[in-house]
Amino acid sequence: MNLRNIRGLRRWVAGVGIFTIISTLLVVVPTAQGAYWTDAYGRLNTAGFFNSENATTSVTRCALAKTLVNVSGTELEEEFDATFADVPVSDACAPYIYTGVANGFWEGYPDSTFQPNRFVNRYEAAVMVNNTLSLEDSDEEADLGDRSGIPTWAAQAVDNAVAAGLFSGKGDGNFAGSATMIRGEMFVVADRVYSGTDVADDTTEDEGDTTEGDTTEDDTVVEGDEDVPAVSGGTLAVSLSPASAATTIYADGTAYNSVATFKFTAGDMAVNVTGLTVTHYGISADSDISGVLAQDAGGTRYGNVVTFSESVAALNFESSPFKLAAGESKDLDILMHFTATMGSKTIGAGVSVAANVKSTAETVSGSFPVMGAVHTTVDGANSIGSLQVDSVQLSAAARSVDIGVKDQEAARFEFIAGSNEDVIITKLVFLNNGNSTDADIQNIRLVDKKNMELAKVTQTLDKELSLDFTAKPFVVTKGTTEQLRIVVDIVSGSTRTVQFRIQNDYDILAKGSQRNQGILATAGGGSAAETGFPIGDGTAGNSGTAYNSLLVGGGNLLVSKASDSPSGNVSQGSTNVVFGTWKLEATGEDIEVRRICFDLDNGNADILALADYRGTVKLKRASGSTVYSADIAATHIDNTCDDYTLSSYFTIKAGTTEMVSVVADLATTAAVNEYTTAELGDVYYKRMDTNDFAAAAATEIAANRLTVQVASLTSVKTSGLGDETIVRGGAATKIGSFTFQAGSAEGVNIQTLAVALDNDTTPDAAAAADTITGVTNLRIKVGTEQIGQAVAAPTGAVAGNSFTVSGKLDLDPSETMTVDVYADLATNADTSLSVYLPAASITFVGATSSISNSLMPTAALQLQAMTTVAGGTLVVTRPSQSAQRILYAGETDVELLSFKFEAKNEAVKVQQVQITTINGTANLSNLSLRKSDGTPVRSGVSLISNKATFSGMDESVTKDTTSTYKVYASITGSGVLVSGQQIEVRLGGVDARGANSGTAIVEASVTTEEGSTSSTGHYPANTVVFVEGTAVTHEAVGIVTTLKEEDADIGAAATGPLLAFGSNALNGLVAAGTVGAGVDTAVVTAIPAGRAITKLMSDEAYSSTTGDALRTTVMGAAGDAVDDFAAGDLVFLYDVSAAATRGLAVVTVAETDLTSAENLTVVFAGAADTDVAVGVDDGDVIVRLKAAVAYYKDVTVASGIATTTTAGQVGWWGDGTAANTGLLVITDAVNANASLAGAGALINGATLVDTDSIGLYASLSSEVPTTASTYSYDVGDVIVVTDNDVPANNGLYVVETALPIGGDLTAADALGTGITFVVTNDRIATLFTAPVKSNIYFVHDTEPVITKSAAALATTTVTENAQDVAIFDITPKGTRNLFIESITVKCTGGGSGNAGFNDNLMEVYVKGQLKASNADGVNDCVAGKVLDFAEPVEIPAGGSEAFTIKYNTAATGGEWATGETLVFKIDGTAGRAAGTDNGLNWYYTVATTVSGAVVPTAASPNSYSDSYPVNGPTLTR
Repeated sequence: MNLRNIRGLRRWVAGVGIFTIISTLLVVVPTAQGAYWTDAYGRLNTAGFFNSENATTSVTRCALAKTLVNVSGTELEEEFDATFADVPVSDACAPYIYTGVANGFWEGYPDSTFQPNRFVNRYEAAVMVNNTLSLEDSDEEADLGDRSGIPTWAAQAVDNAVAAGLFSGKGDGNFAGSATMIRGEMFVVADRVYSGTDVADDTTEDEGDTTEGDTTEDDTVVEGDEDVPAVSGGTLAVSLSPASAATTIYADGTAYNSVATFKFTAGDMAVNVTGLTVTHYGISADSDISGVLAQDAGGTRYGNVVTFSESVAALNFESSPFKLAAGESKDLDILMHFTATMGSKTIGAGVSVAANVKSTAETVSGSFPVMGAVHTTVDGANSIGSLQVDSVQLSAAARSVDIGVKDQEAARFEFIAGSNEDVIITKLVFLNNGNSTDADIQNIRLVDKKNMELAKVTQTLDKELSLDFTAKPFVVTKGTTEQLRIVVDIVSGSTRTVQFRIQNDYDILAKGSQRNQGILATAGGGSAAETGFPIGDGTAGNSGTAYNSLLVGGGNLLVSKASDSPSGNVSQGSTNVVFGTWKLEATGEDIEVRRICFDLDNGNADILALADYRGTVKLKRASGSTVYSADIAATHIDNTCDDYTLSSYFTIKAGTTEMVSVVADLATTAAVNEYTTAELGDVYYKRMDTNDFAAAAATEIAANRLTVQVASLTSVKTSGLGDETIVRGGAATKIGSFTFQAGSAEGVNIQTLAVALDNDTTPDAAAAADTITGVTNLRIKVGTEQIGQAVAAPTGAVAGNSFTVSGKLDLDPSETMTVDVYADLATNADTSLSVYLPAASITFVGATSSISNSLMPTAALQLQAMTTVAGGTLVVTRPSQSAQRILYAGETDVELLSFKFEAKNEAVKVQQVQITTINGTANLSNLSLRKSDGTPVRSGVSLISNKATFSGMDESVTKDTTSTYKVYASITGSGVLVSGQQIEVRLGGVDARGANSGTAIVEASVTTEEGSTSSTGHYPANTVVFVEGTAVTHEAVGIVTTLKEEDADIGAAATGPLLAFGSNALNGLVAAGTVGAGVDTAVVTAIPAGRAITKLMSDEAYSSTTGDALRTTVMGAAGDAVDDFAAGDLVFLYDVSAAATRGLAVVTVAETDLTSAENLTVVFAGAADTDVAVGVDDGDVIVRLKAAVAYYKDVTVASGIATTTTAGQVGWWGDGTAANTGLLVITDAVNANASLAGAGALINGATLVDTDSIGLYASLSSEVPTTASTYSYDVGDVIVVTDNDVPANNGLYVVETALPIGGDLTAADALGTGITFVVTNDRIATLFTAPVKSNIYFVHDTEPVITKSAAALATTTVTENAQDVAIFDITPKGTRNLFIESITVKCTGGGSGNAGFNDNLMEVYVKGQLKASNADGVNDCVAGKVLDFAEPVEIPAGGSEAFTIKYNTAATGGEWATGETLVFKIDGTAGRAAGTDNGLNWYYTVATTVSGAVVPTAASPNSYSDSYPVNGPTLTR
């Protein structure tokens, strides 16, 4: 802020009428005898800003805070919390203090106080003014005689204020910041701001009168200065407070005992109470009372602790009055310390007459004498704790300590607790009795004997260290001694002293842990045996100011090796080499550096010789300036640290650091692999304040070793890009990446490099050249910048394709740089494409030395080996689905399905998504598709024949990322909705294209559908499909040979996917001409309407719900390794040349790195359990469908197998009878190594014999068919069946008819034509299902929603009687009335286990009427008490009903313990989960029902809900 700014500020302040407030802030130089302010005051008085003088009155923190908030125009905070213990919300100053805190103008003290009544010194005023007015930081230090002594925390603020013309020094040229601010000083500066005049030359003025004796500010300010102490006048009423202690028994020897509390009420003017004379009465003597004091409700003491004389004690607090605003009432508590010899006495306190109340009020009224209760004292010798305090001698004489020393122990004290009780200390006050200032010692910590920090403050305040432990008291265990240490940082104060003392016994606030009565500490009892207060001066024999004191020495210079001092390698010929850097740190005062010793050799072997250097050697500062320079000579490298006087001295400011480096040049012929280690020491310096000289680093400090090397460069394959699958047909496709790193000696400039290409799956860089097809415009880039020219027609030459890159690939020492390789790939590009750096193909030179180096790499460096494909892949998976399971009529915007897309190999554009449903058409409307963040994609779509199409999409899925989408719908209303039906939503198909390739993208997911004129699924080549057979025949398992697009007609003849089926009976045993039989060539197949087809999409990244990785292996040219196969792998083998070796099979012999022209040993389903060695050739396809849990070949029946089987696992039975070999369901759990002999031992209807084979596979679900199924079955699910009665029916099936949970599996054709189960012994397991499908939803005209009522209980305390324990609200959601038949209520919590508690009487009330009860001794509330209603409770649609649960909470064993809890709840599992655990039975009525729908009725109610569980309130004993 300059003078022009100040004039602007004056005009602004005058405009808003609050200039008087700024005048209370600004500090000036008083002139002789105080007359300096007269003219200024006259002008301001005429302007209406002041109406009284009081120029010598000191300014308080409260008054300054109010003034600053108003002058800054800051809006007062309307709501604030009382974060300071001494500024309650009711305090008149509170809005201003807390507004300033909120805006960062000031903070409180470390003890959580603000001390609003404390006077402000000039330092504090400067800081508060600077922060509030946001003065511009000055770059120059103020011209003040004592500028160097200004504490760091105030220095910048003083500089700013002086530069702005608001502050100046006293008459002697000093700032005198420790002096208290007075009002006369404000008048002059305020006048300067108002009139815009310059600051006068005050260097010859005498210091004005700063007497603080007159602390009554009787000035009334026009606006905003309400916090000055009250003027004389007004009234004050005195009475006994209602909070005054009633008659109490106190023990003698205790302290801080409240004997009376007086209430003071100001009239229509503010009042300051400045003193109080208290009279004690009762049967007690003056000598029985060792101290009396007054404190307010916040714990602030007024005046000192005094004693009684002739029953009267005069408390004087004129310097810090007890303030009351107009109309305000406040309490003042009178506390007494009783002597240990007082014995059994009586004691009371009162104010005898009005004259005993000293105040600014004109009149004092009250019913005098105002007297408190009479209290009794008793002998406390055997019950009341005691505390002795002593010092621990650290040194009898002063201990010298340098400025800048941290964690210096300044004092140590002992606290000794007596044997009666533990002593709790909540506050300690220490005094620095030395002559150091508050600013000299910083970061003051109080630590215990374990070095745990108990409290910390930045610095003392007026030399007082006040520490409050109320939040976490310090406890001295009875009969023990604890030590506390004061630890400080010394930041300034040369020649000054520090000595901490505990001045008075009342500076220790303590109480007993058991009696909770105050304890007054006594002196001595410890190692120093001090005889009285103060404690800490060693009065037992080491008396005086020297005991345990610190004597602060002069400043210091610390020298150390810099953390960034160079290490490692340097190159030949390098210039300006930094051989070492050292940090010089000045502490305590400014330091002027004059002389330094250094040497380039610290005496190690293999060091550099003089000839290895050239030019000059220099000492340089961090700024780059040279402070010493000379031609390098033998004396610089002789292992002798010679002293060199600096050509220019430099000064390091106190508390700052400077870096000094030794710099020289290396010869181009410097010896490689030899090294040097520089050293520096004996730094001679002047202490600028102390005005003496000293030296630092008497022992030389070595830098790091530097070794001479030549320039080097390494290259590696970039780890961030692996061997990947990329898409043909794209431009600028990344095909490789490598990373260069320069050596540490010097940087390098790369001049040329080459990139070679190879079209083999196993690159052979040293082989003959390859012919590269479909690759053009080979280029290299760093980031997005292309380096050099593109190679338009790259070749497969071993020498690679060259790039000239000089000036483009320059690396600093140790720098890394990644280079990416790109090319355009045609649609006919090679299917394999590898990149490498040919040997000796890169040339470079040293950046500093310009020395050329050998070619690299020394051998060809293999980079990425890419596989190219025609298009990307879209992987579809099923994330967690919505937890909701019940849908009610008219419900809107319900999340039904969530699915996730992942783009592989290239970005994918999704253009259309199809959704299929079961029972959705009548029950769902207004379908919408959204992103996971709620962004709409498509909306307003309807279901037609259980299908919905979201078309016209343009959703981009970035390569190698995922995007989640969700399907929402509304539920149709009553009359349209089919009550009791089950709904399922599935992802039917996705229409997408590759962003680069433009090819159709096939979703990698299991999909199922029925034959139709408009299919929902793609059918890519090499995809295994299961096609539903006819009648009782098994299903056809085949492989797609040619892609079939989505939306094609697959129902008509010759329109389905081109399929090749297995030749064995159990793979393709279908009616000839219906679906297709095993043939030598692919057949065009129609999928008739109603027939299900299931596609198993193969992709390495896709995992089904059981974790099986579906994997497709297409055999390549001879000798190329492809994949591994484990024994037991369930595969579909497609032999392009031999129909006899096509079909579903199990691998019987593990193969590693199977290659073309090798054999894969398998057993085919439907064939005898005999190994078939299938020769796999180029173009053959193997699809692994499922990995085995375990596989055992040639079993010995009596010994069993090494794996315990589980009923419901899918099994492979390899038998000598061809018809038996294939998949079925394990029906029996058999322990490992147990016998499998006998009929049905493992599989119902099957008898195993020796040499049979057994494979075990995980199933998705399994059950024994019943009239109420446990699982649902969807059209297209692939299931495995064990038919106990007709073994010929064992095997694979595709579900044709959907069956919901609870459906009848025993009904004829339950899952499709010819699939009929017998309840006994048959078993079904699901092997594959569409993974992207919703949960099963249940639609109803209404649904009960249960919540804990907002109505409060009469009590949440356990009464051990009959009481209300919970209120539950039940609300019908939907359009029909809801009927409640029963509620089951459980109890939980620690109290529920009390003896006799859990079987008491429970009742339920509705509208005040008893509806049901469960008598004593009937049921257990832990397990659940059932409350059956004689008549169902009907709740109208749109309404709600409260059910109040009453229970007798008594425990017959009387075992309730305080704090035990109890909760009553309606338990259950959210969604549809039948069972007795569900807590509500309900139903509604509908006119008609549909076959297959399950509508709850009075005879058969529902018990499921989406609300479960619902807890009532927590009751506590």
